[in-house]
Amino acid sequence: MRKNIIIIAVSVLVFAAGCVSSGGRSLPFTEKALNVQGSRGNQIPVILSLPRGEAGKQYPVVLIAHGHGGSKHENGGFDLLAGVLAEKGIASLRMDFAGCGDNTEDFTQSNRLSFMIDDVASCKEFLKSVPEADCSRLGILGYSMGGRVAAVTAGRDADYRSVVLWSPAILPGAADLYVFMQLAGEEAFSALYSSAKQNGSATYTNAFGADQTLGMGWFDDMTEINPLAEFSPFKGSLLLITGSVDTIIPPENARKITTAAPGAREIEEREIQGADHGYGIYSGETDLTQMTAVSSADFFSKTL
Repeated sequence: MRKNIIIIAVSVLVFAAGCVSSGGRSLPFTEKALNVQGSRGNQIPVILSLPRGEAGKQYPVVLIAHGHGGSKHENGGFDLLAGVLAEKGIASLRMDFAGCGDNTEDFTQSNRLSFMIDDVASCKEFLKSVPEADCSRLGILGYSMGGRVAAVTAGRDADYRSVVLWSPAILPGAADLYVFMQLAGEEAFSALYSSAKQNGSATYTNAFGADQTLGMGWFDDMTEINPLAEFSPFKGSLLLITGSVDTIIPPENARKITTAAPGAREIEEREIQGADHGYGIYSGETDLTQMTAVSSADFFSKTL
């Protein structure tokens, strides 16, 4: 049975970010850029972050999934997150999905939910070969579309003990993306989907003025994979983080995930006051990003 939904309104505070800025001293973690073999014969660019510690020590580990069209860096936000996790003694692996960051796969044909889920599974398998990674203490964090990936992954795979979601695109279908895609509603999405069926892909202009071309696979996965239903078997710990002024995925939409898994061990929600969908990552508000990262790391430290 589900326990303890705790709603915490988090005020904005400034934290020292010593883990991501050396200030003339050694950083408390090491990082390696690697390629992980994917199940499609693809290569997945990743960054493995490991806390500094005594030889032979194992650490809990968190996989990190970026947002739609983002990257394993998320404009530095995920770099900061990895450092904050390392300060708590938590290893992490962040990855580039198809056509994003350093990933050379074709975005239009290969950037789709099912492939992202497959890539996370491949990265999890890779972690079993990392001596420092304690895969019996496994967590996953997802941001926006990455939150959709993380929710489905954790619902399907009982190895995940703890999940943190930042403004996840969690509603069935593509309703969570109507604002981002500048679509008036279901009818406009259906017209775009019909265009993809006819032409093999469809192009739209997102809320930030960038054109993106999405393949049929993206549309099929968005409509056929229901993240709320997929998450329902989850038995571990969940932290939902929302931004109080997020208009891309409003908090009331993201909160649907808190009732989707009745058997979850514990569920918490934290709202970052003044944060929009970017959590300061793309607006230079590092205090918001730091607060989000610290809230995430504290939860993983408690639950892994």
